[in-house]
Amino acid sequence: MNFKGEIEGLELIVPDKIRDNRGWFQREYNFFTATQVASTYNIKSGTWRGLHYQVGASAQRKLVRCIRGSIFDITVDLRSSSETYLKVFGTTLTAENRYLLNVPRGFAHGYLTLDDNSEVLYLMEGTQDKAAERGIRWDDPSIDIWLPFEPKVYSDKDNNWPDYKP
Repeated sequence: MNFKGEIEGLELIVPDKIRDNRGWFQREYNFFTATQVASTYNIKSGTWRGLHYQVGASAQRKLVRCIRGSIFDITVDLRSSSETYLKVFGTTLTAENRYLLNVPRGFAHGYLTLDDNSEVLYLMEGTQDKAAERGIRWDDPSIDIWLPFEPKVYSDKDNNWPDYKP
């Protein structure tokens, strides 16, 4: 089952399981050409990673899934021509619910860990381009970002992004 939200292109994927006496089979996602696979491991609950994006031709599409623990996942629509420009979407991804989030190009993406020892898997189109990297702080005053609690652990880089300017 796929849930397409109020933001065009953003998709929360709730996979169907086919069960039998062996256990279950789950088709994760169809028609996605990943050029990178990455994962992150987070020691503490309250760890913040994001909100990251790349600009121009280096913009990346991501398919995100929590494979251990749980996270509160956040995306921001940065497509200035979109009717949902600067709209924020947040959802909980857990190892148990096995949901995936399909994040299109033109979105910032980040998450807050809800459990110690959480791990996240990413499938991405495109490659990392340091010159095209950008970010938005979790507390940026120009974007209405809601989190279940304030981050406790974050990188200097993520904490020092300048205020977002369109």
